[in-house]
Amino acid sequence: MMDVMTKREHRALVASFVTLDDTITRARHALSNGEIAVAERELEQAKERVGSDAPALTVPEVAEELGVSRPTVRSWIAKGLLDVVADSSPRRATFSSVRLLKERLSRLRALAKDERRFSQLLREAADQRALAQPGAREGLQDALAGDTVDL
Repeated sequence: MMDVMTKREHRALVASFVTLDDTITRARHALSNGEIAVAERELEQAKERVGSDAPALTVPEVAEELGVSRPTVRSWIAKGLLDVVADSSPRRATFSSVRLLKERLSRLRALAKDERRFSQLLREAADQRALAQPGAREGLQDALAGDTVDL
């Protein structure tokens, strides 16, 4: 069940969105004027604001955001990979720690894809070397045609 938001929490949330919208507007204006450094600074400030103002996430929310199971999230909390809000029930991870872990996971997943592709290229190279051996192509063609020799 969703927690009911107090008026004070609602005002804080609205203020955060207004600030974020203003920052995005300033960044857009800076980009349209070719002021890349100004736009980058504005966007970095917006990112910091989101990190500080965003609500903490529950275990199921973290699991969905990171594309992992709930037990994995609980394990990562136990290992200290995610910061949790003290005395929160249900347990909640801070938005900034989830964001940081998401960035790290993205890099690891990209490396894993690169590693699989590299391994595939090595296997293909080994296959090409094997096929370059005398008689290898002919033997493969014979096997594909069903012409095998009993040993």
